[in-house]
Amino acid sequence: ARVQDYWNTVYKRKYKNWILKINLKGLNKIYEINLSKGAIAFCGLNGAGKSTIISAIKDIVGLNLTSQDSQRIAGHEVEGIIYIDNNQFVCKNTENERLFSQGIDSSTVKYIDCVVTNDVQDYMISQTNLDEFLEQYEECELSDEELKDINYLIGKSYSNCVFYEVDDLDENYGAYPFFKVQVGDIQYDTRSMGNGEHFLLCLFWFMKRLNNDAILIIEEPETYISIISQRHLADYIGKIISKKGIKVILTTHSPFILKHIKEEHIRIVS
Repeated sequence: ARVQDYWNTVYKRKYKNWILKINLKGLNKIYEINLSKGAIAFCGLNGAGKSTIISAIKDIVGLNLTSQDSQRIAGHEVEGIIYIDNNQFVCKNTENERLFSQGIDSSTVKYIDCVVTNDVQDYMISQTNLDEFLEQYEECELSDEELKDINYLIGKSYSNCVFYEVDDLDENYGAYPFFKVQVGDIQYDTRSMGNGEHFLLCLFWFMKRLNNDAILIIEEPETYISIISQRHLADYIGKIISKKGIKVILTTHSPFILKHIKEEHIRIVS
């Protein structure tokens, strides 16, 4: 019932950090794009250039690039204007001109997609003695409100959900999560979860750890999740933006993810 209130706040509140514009200078025939505060979605057919835009944003920020990112950029110069604590930074994807090269903390901008969460799951499955491995990390339990949120997102009725933060595994994320859940009499963990369930748990954990006022980039969150979870994820994103003041940049094909995003906050790539 509070969802619309959250999204009303998204469009009213003031933001300290946001990306004002990015200029791809003809890369994939894309030039200057103005972005909106609060939430912005890039939509378009496969191959239109959505991922190229995200790769360019990652590059001017200074986030680690995948081999696909590098292939899309292919040495092309891109630039953008980013506001951090209301101070303007002109950024380029060249040495010493990226955002993180200008003294900005790497926790300010974060990126996640389903590929990352698959990597997390593969890593945990590869551990031959997982119980002993996890003993060095503290078990963390979700609060009642957090448990209610994650049940809403996933569409399950966890009676219990705990996680471990496995440190120093990834430069971008700092840690990987490992989850143990219980539904009725059934207990299971990260290793046997479906891709959609695990992605939503990782995304929840990731947003929980975000600093207030951070910028979060999410690529195609609907990839593994049901329509009802897409609807609920859109609701939950509104809650997180309104409470933590983060800015969300996402790519999507899903009208259910877009249901609360105003037309002026949507960019069609064609």
